[in-house]
Amino acid sequence: MVLAEVAVGSDHNPLLLNTDLSLNKVKKPFKFESFWTTEENCKQIVTSSWAQSVNGSDMFRLCKKLRGCKDKLKEWHKNNFEDLRLQIAAFKDRLAEIQKKTEVGFNSELYIEEKVVVTKLADLWQKDSMFWHQRSRVNWLRMGDENTRFFHLTTIQRRQRN
Repeated sequence: MVLAEVAVGSDHNPLLLNTDLSLNKVKKPFKFESFWTTEENCKQIVTSSWAQSVNGSDMFRLCKKLRGCKDKLKEWHKNNFEDLRLQIAAFKDRLAEIQKKTEVGFNSELYIEEKVVVTKLADLWQKDSMFWHQRSRVNWLRMGDENTRFFHLTTIQRRQRN
């Protein structure tokens, strides 16, 4: 925070810079992620949030249920998907370990584990792809039709591709 002190004996005001203040964290706005719909738990969270009983006017009940649903989805996302890239890396490392062990000789347990890891890895890649696809749509909606450089470059790129 910067404070301007009173000018005494001069036409210059001394400035004090206070660096001890903590910056207030700005909360990210809530966004429903499209890849959540691929999980059964998402449907259960939404259903349970809307099934809870709330007293009050129609608008108050709607707001309470929306807030409850949002809070539960944010918590669920934090516990399961916040480190999606890290999960992908961990499964890739585990797959490399399994494949290294199978080079020595065939093992049915390792074969089954490898198939499970490959399936989980494909699922995580799909979720990551859906995440970035949704972000690309957000950029298009935000900057796409405002006659900007972004709009013209994407139009030229699409024309060349076609």
